[in-house]
Amino acid sequence: MSLTGRVLTGLVAGLVLGAMVAAFDSPPLEWAVSIIEPLGTLWVNAIRMTVIPLVVALLVGGIAFAPSAGEIGRFGVRAALLFAVFLAVSAAFSIVVAPTLIAFLPVDPAGAAALLEGATPAVTSEPRDRPGAGANRPSRPEIRTPPLPSPRSRRCSAPSPSRASRAASSPC
Repeated sequence: MSLTGRVLTGLVAGLVLGAMVAAFDSPPLEWAVSIIEPLGTLWVNAIRMTVIPLVVALLVGGIAFAPSAGEIGRFGVRAALLFAVFLAVSAAFSIVVAPTLIAFLPVDPAGAAALLEGATPAVTSEPRDRPGAGANRPSRPEIRTPPLPSPRSRRCSAPSPSRASRAASSPC
């Protein structure tokens, strides 16, 4: 069997074994999981520690050894377009699949009623006595600030001793 086949077989076997352990409520299996779980956590953290620096080094090396700045620009545009396409595809997939999956989630009726009670009512088209205030929206307090001095008044406030000779020719 090829290496790819062995890896995929191991992944499927681990998934099936994990599902079986989760389905059975057996104290010896729970003890075995508590022994093996830290090793799995270490393994996943070790993979993260090696993969992220490798990806960063690959990106830096790819940019550093590019023949021209134009090629780096084309690479950047292509990466941005691929990002936008993947984002759009994942958003469309989520819009189509999420409602179906959410319908299968169990919802506690008491929890749903409590959430609906605490929800804010929809904004209606009731008349407002002033802009920004309405029945469904708290009024905002007015913030009054003192007027700023003009640049001329700041410049001509009091001449410094060094500017005393220029005070006579000042436009103030």
